[in-house]
Amino acid sequence: MRIPGISAGVGATLLLLGVAAAAPVSAQVQVAPFFAGYYPVGNLGSTVIGGLPVEGVQNQGLGGGLSLGYMFSDQMGVQLAGTFLVSDAFIRTCGLGQLDPAFAGTCLQTENLNGWIMMGDLVLKFRPPRSNFFLLVGPSLVYRGGDAWQGYTSSEKTSFGGVVGLGVIARVAPKFALEIQADIHGYAFDPDGSSTDFGKKFRPDLVVKVGVPIPAR
Repeated sequence: MRIPGISAGVGATLLLLGVAAAAPVSAQVQVAPFFAGYYPVGNLGSTVIGGLPVEGVQNQGLGGGLSLGYMFSDQMGVQLAGTFLVSDAFIRTCGLGQLDPAFAGTCLQTENLNGWIMMGDLVLKFRPPRSNFFLLVGPSLVYRGGDAWQGYTSSEKTSFGGVVGLGVIARVAPKFALEIQADIHGYAFDPDGSSTDFGKKFRPDLVVKVGVPIPAR
């Protein structure tokens, strides 16, 4: 196995979007810097090594990014977004009890290795009439880097997939609004590249964004 780190997956993640908002922010061209939180759903993969179950896991992370949108009408537009996230990785086993009952329930893991993730997506944006909520759907690209993925080729660190999202625009002041958004990125990824310990696995990643839309025109 090539990777000594793939960090602990977070199971189910609940997101609450309870926001009271007035009229939507409307502009043909809009730029929005945002903060982002990364929540991997499940582990990166699992296998058996030396008779022990082993899993690769990715940690939760924080980051930010920028989106650029263009609305064809009040209800439909396109949006390009780039996100940079810091997320460490490691490998662990919780099967020591199979070797010695005294270690039942004990887990061992490698050290956290520094890692980061870049995500890019180009989506269609739908906003129902007279609503502050919006839907997003489109293709996405996920690229990993850092010490956790050192020695991997660019193609092994790159995944193509899709993204769906739900968001709301909340006006908190007459000239200031927040854009709150939750995206699910779905893609296939092999955590040890061309090695055979792990296989390619479909994974959903949750990314929550809070941004400030800035009308450009």
